Amino acid sequence: MKESVASTIFVLLLFLNTRLLNGQSPPGKPEILKCRSPEKETFTCWWKPGEDGGLPTNYTLTYHKEGETLTHECPDYTTSGPNSCYFNKKHTSIWTMYIITINATNQMGSTSSDPRYVDVTYIVEPDPPVNLTLELKQPEDKKPYLWMKWFPPTLVDVRSGWLTLQYEIRLKPEKATEWETHFAGQQTQFKILSLYPGQKYLVQVRCKPDHGFWSEWSPESSIQIPNDVTMKDTIVWIFVAVLSAVICLIMVVAVALKGHSMVTCILPPVPGPKIKGFDTHLLEVLAPWLGGRTPAGRHLLRALHLQTSSSRIPKMCPSLSRAFWTSVTKLGLHTKPRMPPCDFTPEKYQSLAYDRVLEVHRLHL
Repeated sequence: MKESVASTIFVLLLFLNTRLLNGQSPPGKPEILKCRSPEKETFTCWWKPGEDGGLPTNYTLTYHKEGETLTHECPDYTTSGPNSCYFNKKHTSIWTMYIITINATNQMGSTSSDPRYVDVTYIVEPDPPVNLTLELKQPEDKKPYLWMKWFPPTLVDVRSGWLTLQYEIRLKPEKATEWETHFAGQQTQFKILSLYPGQKYLVQVRCKPDHGFWSEWSPESSIQIPNDVTMKDTIVWIFVAVLSAVICLIMVVAVALKGHSMVTCILPPVPGPKIKGFDTHLLEVLAPWLGGRTPAGRHLLRALHLQTSSSRIPKMCPSLSRAFWTSVTKLGLHTKPRMPPCDFTPEKYQSLAYDRVLEVHRLHL
């Protein structure tokens, strides 16, 4: 009995050694590359096979849900292509963790991949938007702009709110190397204002859900911008610049030639106080007694622009004739002036009532 067992083991080792010498071995360890859901209703997982060991190798995907012990095999190996497993709506659950493993098996043995933990909610990567259209609009009296619009991916249900998408646009002149990117939010239309005339622009758009990844860029759409798109705006701005320069030049010349006159017009001098009832000639006569020979006196005389009212003096005191005031000029600095006789009797002054004075004081002060 022992001899038969030993011979059996010897034959198996000889068989295994023969296979190894022929380059045959168990399969290499497979690797799960990616799991993706295009619309949060179905998903697909892809894997990369390891070495086949020189023998035909069979790959299977097995999974179980978190909290369950029952293991299931991939429901569809063909829909998403080779080395993939497709989960339809029947086999897809959101807010559920899937533990997925790839098993490789040949005649020499089997090998399993590292487990992959998948929550469908967080692996959503939609298809690119569709039907991207471009249009150059030139409204009257406004700058032309590039108007673009598109539609969400066909498989995504955005009307019911099951999935909310955000969009991003990129464009560039055909010969440029760097793209200009714009975030469009949830709207499916956008306009670009800054355009180079005579350039052919390439435009693409992509989308992203609230939880998930950006889609691939849509196929390129192109539009040719005419050379004369911004010609009117350019002419208007040139005209405004030339006109502004001419106006500034005229103002500078005017200020240089008539600087004092313009300052006087803009900031006229403040007029001095004018006191009615005094004769200018009388002020000149009395200048020595007012300190007119000192700097302070001269300043006082210049500041007081007195209004001539010589017609009032004879009425008040007829004896004060101009001849008298002329004789005053003969007096010296040390001569005591003598008041002339005057037959003028002033009228009785009637002041305001005390209550009225208080009212005026309260109103103005």
